[in-house]
Amino acid sequence: MRKTAHERLRKWTADGTWERIVAEAVERVVADKACAHRPTRQAPRRRGIKATIAGKSDQIARREAKGPAGGRPPAFDPEIYRQRSVVGRCTDRLKQFRAFATRYAKRAA
Repeated sequence: MRKTAHERLRKWTADGTWERIVAEAVERVVADKACAHRPTRQAPRRRGIKATIAGKSDQIARREAKGPAGGRPPAFDPEIYRQRSVVGRCTDRLKQFRAFATRYAKRAA
């Protein structure tokens, strides 16, 4: 039987209550520059989750041009962002191997 999204996010405990299992596990969201808009930053912040999202160069330049009126830039940790890059490259390599294996299996038949 296939579980719904709601059931995957919760588990049934021994005392007969539902327990959330995802929100406690998420400590940080890491995204690339394409997700550097305000709603993407605000959604995790409302849930108490830290976000590491690189700012777009035009947004950074605009903030600097405004001077003190430009506001405080969002927090950004370059070391964590580099780790996101490593994970992305590894998954891309795995996808390439899978594609090769799939094509090979098709030709063998």
